[in-house]
Amino acid sequence: MVLVGEFWADDGDCDEPDGDRPDERITGLAASRIKVTEAAALMGLGRRQVFRLAKAYSQHGPQALVSGRRGRPSNRCYPTALHAEVIDIIQERYSDFGPTPAAGKLAELHDIHLARETVRQWMIAAGLWRDRRVQMKAVIS
Repeated sequence: MVLVGEFWADDGDCDEPDGDRPDERITGLAASRIKVTEAAALMGLGRRQVFRLAKAYSQHGPQALVSGRRGRPSNRCYPTALHAEVIDIIQERYSDFGPTPAAGKLAELHDIHLARETVRQWMIAAGLWRDRRVQMKAVIS
């Protein structure tokens, strides 16, 4: 079973036994087919969490079992405008720099303080930098 949109759908795999989906466990709990402790053990959750899920399921249906954060960007991500600005600056002025010197120049001259690893990931995604392992494979091949 896979989560498609807001509902569970059969993906053709037979590796999950019937009744092994979270919504079926909560449905079984609501219909008194299984006990709260059994549902908690099957889902790897505590009793209080199972009670919370059962209450939400009875009020809102299967949609209540899907995370409310689904489809939203992380709270920890940088704004896309900053990402675009940094990539533009690196392309214009520091295209021949690696991630460490580029991060240093961004902090020193542009007052944009980012971790070296963040700059590295953004440069790789923009095609401005290649990982050392990828570079080595290109040389060897």
